[in-house]
Amino acid sequence: MFIRLQGIVIFFIVTAVTFYCQVLGATIEPAWIHNTGETMLASITFADFDLDSIGDVIAMGSYGTIFVWDIQGNTLTGWPVSYSENTPATPAIGDVDGDGDMELIVGSWHHLYVYNHDGTQYPGWPRSYGTFSSSTLEDLDSDGDMEIIYPGKGSVLYVFEADGSNFPGFPVTIPDSSPNYIGACSVADIDGDGFCEIVAGLNRPAPSANPSKVYVWKSDGSILSGFPVYTCGTVEAPVIGDLDGDGTKEIIAGAYCNGEHDSVYVWNNEGVLEPGWPVEAQACLRSTPSLGDLDLDGDLEILIGGMDWVSWRGQVYAFHHDGTPVQNWPVSVGTGGNITSSPIIADIDGDTSQVEVIFKGADTIYAFHADGTQVNGFPYFLDDQSMTPPKPTPAVGDLDSDGDIEMAFASVAGEIHFFDEPEQCFPDIMLWTMYRHDCRNTGFYYSKNTGIKSSGKIGKSSSIKLSCNPNPFSKTTVISFQCPLISEKEKITLSIYDLSGRLVESFRFTTDHLAPSTAVIWDGRDDSGKKLSSGVYFLRFETGEVSLTKKLLLLR
Repeated sequence: MFIRLQGIVIFFIVTAVTFYCQVLGATIEPAWIHNTGETMLASITFADFDLDSIGDVIAMGSYGTIFVWDIQGNTLTGWPVSYSENTPATPAIGDVDGDGDMELIVGSWHHLYVYNHDGTQYPGWPRSYGTFSSSTLEDLDSDGDMEIIYPGKGSVLYVFEADGSNFPGFPVTIPDSSPNYIGACSVADIDGDGFCEIVAGLNRPAPSANPSKVYVWKSDGSILSGFPVYTCGTVEAPVIGDLDGDGTKEIIAGAYCNGEHDSVYVWNNEGVLEPGWPVEAQACLRSTPSLGDLDLDGDLEILIGGMDWVSWRGQVYAFHHDGTPVQNWPVSVGTGGNITSSPIIADIDGDTSQVEVIFKGADTIYAFHADGTQVNGFPYFLDDQSMTPPKPTPAVGDLDSDGDIEMAFASVAGEIHFFDEPEQCFPDIMLWTMYRHDCRNTGFYYSKNTGIKSSGKIGKSSSIKLSCNPNPFSKTTVISFQCPLISEKEKITLSIYDLSGRLVESFRFTTDHLAPSTAVIWDGRDDSGKKLSSGVYFLRFETGEVSLTKKLLLLR
């Protein structure tokens, strides 16, 4: 099989239940379909690109065209834009200059591009740095804007400011990596010093069983003590999360070893393998791991795509944090080869009893319940026209905040299918909703949600009135709530998080001291009094029994 990119031909070798939900219909029907006319190697991204409080759909064509649609399928003003260069990477979206507007960052084989939300090029860009991997955005120095973390060719890791200047301590070069390249990076505060670290693995354009490494760099460009660590073979892109809920973060990566002992690894923040790891997962080659509380027991499971080398059937594996397999997993699908899509973990049928796992195989979107049974309405046919490169990861979410589910799927052949399903969306169990977790490609699971486990809790949740006025806001917003069914002497916490999952402010109450309606004023500052930059924040209402989440939009 082959795919042609701007005159270059690339060859891909394909080597070789007691609960059933009836909430979704027997079939699912797209609200709209767009044929982009370009091969799609990158994944779909959801983001509120124009900051109108409604999410948009972003797709990246392999020939260098960026598409942006609203949820009705209308093209946003200024888009699409095209730079006519081969692009395998998924864009990253965030506010890189702290001006309150969103920017889009994407690398081609030859350049790094930065675009404003209206499709115009950001001043000073593009730059002549090519890549095979996706960029990541994170505020590394806590100055209120995002740095651009860019794994370039030649095993060089760049970090740029919005104006294109180098972030202090970068770039860094891995001297022993040739012919490897750096895969997509994850970012989170690994060592608890208040600043994010950058995590990346070494990859090869042609996968190899030669030992590889996972690096962790501090925000000053130095390597974190205990790293790099070794794997059996090439690494696509690690992820980060607190798997066991002990307050410290783990690093998770899949490694390809020519099918003999392909494995998933888990290390602690000192570079020591966690007990029970690594575990074998055949052909975990191009699927990056996803994290989520699959069984709603309060800790995280690891999901990753692969293939059974004997049957050539695609597989998705699911492991508990201790390395044991989740019951009824892996699930096996058609004989179209390796599952290279990353699994999505979210409640898409609105029943709250368990979450679902959604992923792309050859010509098909699959969805399974947490117990391993297939979701009603799936599999969904999506013609790849016999193309076999990496498969785009789906995206799900409630883009218009109307309480139901939106989904978008991309075929390798360039079709985008968008769905607006009536099933109720519960933000608490939308766990890993797009490639690399979020629109900034952080690869970091930062949600503290443990899911809704009984209809009684849902009833209490529906009795709570939580509001923010005004929203969007520029100076202050009044956060008010009523909770008539919550038990006496129950503790209540209002927490505000930024897009990276960092807690920026919190307020605490007990129900025995509450008025019928309680309100606090938030002035857009963190708990140290620092003024926060424009952007999206998340307000979380929590008691011992229920939790609610609302989106806040701060416009300076």
